Amino acid sequence: MSFIYSYNKKIIRMALNEENLKKVRNRKIWIDLKEPSEREIELVKKKFRLHPTTVEDIKSHNSRSKVEEFPSYLSVVVYDIIKKRKELESSEIDLIIGKNFIITASEGEIKELEELKKNRKRLSRLLLEGSDAMLYFIVDRVMGNYIPILEKIDDKIDDLEDDVTKDTSKDVLNRIMEVRSRVILIKRLIHPQRERIGMLAKGEFKYIREQKLPYFRDLYDDTYRITETVDSAREGLNSVYDVYMSAISYNTNEVMKILSIAATIVMPLTFITGIYGMNFRHMPGLDNVWGFWITMLSMGFLVLLMLVFFKRRQWI
Repeated sequence: MSFIYSYNKKIIRMALNEENLKKVRNRKIWIDLKEPSEREIELVKKKFRLHPTTVEDIKSHNSRSKVEEFPSYLSVVVYDIIKKRKELESSEIDLIIGKNFIITASEGEIKELEELKKNRKRLSRLLLEGSDAMLYFIVDRVMGNYIPILEKIDDKIDDLEDDVTKDTSKDVLNRIMEVRSRVILIKRLIHPQRERIGMLAKGEFKYIREQKLPYFRDLYDDTYRITETVDSAREGLNSVYDVYMSAISYNTNEVMKILSIAATIVMPLTFITGIYGMNFRHMPGLDNVWGFWITMLSMGFLVLLMLVFFKRRQWI
């Protein structure tokens, strides 16, 4: 269900309908469209003269991060990142700001918005300060969600760097792939958002006042640092993967070396036993009582000689 939040000495919350919109037409308001119905969307569209593309963004929730200016409002689409169970998921937030209003639209609960609803004092201050102040606050909190997640990813990469040379099991590879998928998701989300926030910081939009530009420039700097952290994490993860593959290759080479040495040692022994396995009636040593033991000692001496040779060549 969607609600209207307005300030009149205190925060007042009302259901979104035409009658309530008339009551607050001269106030600064926040309309929170959480899983809005078709009727609510049409009402907002008519009241604030929303462009069809903006309405489509609100309905579909599959837009790219963007900033678009229209005659009566500024539309901004950003992506929050949330952790559900052990997986990272993105959540689209559509923000529309005008002279005295801000509209937010989302498919489900957005942590930043829910916290703002509970903090009436902060909400009052933001509504009084203006829609651009509230836009900055929400986007700043959304971008702030990326930082602790990236810190945990950095910790996981450090752990992988320690483990990858000691353990080359499939479990380590699965951990690398899991972290890699998270880094790719964040990179896909944060890079376009950095560009859009940079647009907000340039002062080209009439619904963002000049006194608020330093805040958006600071926010742009934060997103730039986040993108650098993401790129650094990706490079670190690629290095870990390269080390893992090198360790796998080294272990494989070690196994192949041992097998090759074993095959080389067995080869002359097989040759000797092959000769004495031939079905000739008269062969040297066949009638000798000590023939078997002489052959075994000769084969043992040959093995020892080959091992000494391999050791001197540092093959083993």
